[in-house]
Amino acid sequence: CEEGTRSSYWRWLKKNGAHDFVRDLIFPYEEIYTPKLGTRDANIRVDRLTAESLPFVTESIRSLTAGWYL
Repeated sequence: CEEGTRSSYWRWLKKNGAHDFVRDLIFPYEEIYTPKLGTRDANIRVDRLTAESLPFVTESIRSLTAGWYL
């Protein structure tokens, strides 16, 4: 997420029941070796995280992390 937007993402995740699926929101410059969700430079690319895109996102995460012990 871009700086200054993290709180709005957390509020949306919690309100829509997706909070349990997200451990952390990272800034674009942070290097981390887990699935990244975003509009560019990400493993999972979506324009917006919505109720309609959530099944795609969760299935993509499941696919990318198959066999991981999170």
